[in-house]
Amino acid sequence: MRQCPQCGAEVGENSRFCAACGAAQTEQSLTSTIPVVVSTTDAPARQAQALADLPRGVTALVVERGPDAGTRFILTSPEGAPVSIGRDAESDIFLDDVTVSRRHASASFDGVVWHLQDAGSLNGTYVNGTRCAQQSLQSGDVVNIGKFRFIVMTGESA
Repeated sequence: MRQCPQCGAEVGENSRFCAACGAAQTEQSLTSTIPVVVSTTDAPARQAQALADLPRGVTALVVERGPDAGTRFILTSPEGAPVSIGRDAESDIFLDDVTVSRRHASASFDGVVWHLQDAGSLNGTYVNGTRCAQQSLQSGDVVNIGKFRFIVMTGESA
């Protein structure tokens, strides 16, 4: 195992991309010894702001790291249709970055809990650091899709 020079996560010997941040793993970047520190000092403030007006029972994905940090995507499923997530402009949650597959994942609601399903993406979908094909989501879970890191948040106020 090696460390990603971009975020410090462990990267497999033959991996071309970092699963945590999506950074390309070139020979030059893998031999870099310059540590990169990701500042998360404003993350709690962004999370508190994202939760502030989220109605009770409504679930959202909040971008904690990656392009558009702080953006909140409220999960809604009209008529039970899955919420598509990907780089395709037609996706319900559009993530404009090459580390995200065009049809990367989807989220569906079973009436009680949201479930995240990988759609056969190249870089995979991770929940709490574990690559998954399908995973139920709980408030506080960390979801990685390409270089995006989301926090799952469910509103608790009335």
